[in-house]
Amino acid sequence: MQASTIKKSILHRVKTKGKLTFISFLLIGLFVGAFIHVSHSCISSFDYEHDEEKIDNRGIKNGASEIESAFSNADTLALANLLTATSLEIYSDAFPEIQAYMPQYAEAFKSRKLIFANEIFAVYEFVADGITYTLEMTIGDDGNWKLVRF
Repeated sequence: MQASTIKKSILHRVKTKGKLTFISFLLIGLFVGAFIHVSHSCISSFDYEHDEEKIDNRGIKNGASEIESAFSNADTLALANLLTATSLEIYSDAFPEIQAYMPQYAEAFKSRKLIFANEIFAVYEFVADGITYTLEMTIGDDGNWKLVRF
């Protein structure tokens, strides 16, 4: 009789624990769903409207033209002057290797399309050999647009 009581007690605990586990997972799922819904609602309702007048479109285009010219002439010195300080540290060791390919890069860069720009950052997209590439620029301390990544 005592074994049967113990068995019933154990079965009751297992059933109760199973129900509690299910309920706890259900509640966690509901909370996660609510969090995702609320965070998505907040993000989609927040519209960042940048002032078109503050975007230096002429400066961005001039910077892109200077970059194209440096690549077209395979001029690593001009390229070094167009890079941000951090990018210069990253790319300077590769200058001897990329110099031969710079005119091809310039030719592909002629098909560039500005896909994003704000007051401090701009991204161009272009296609070379069927592959889409991006080039990123930022406004430098001197007020000129500098190359971040190519």
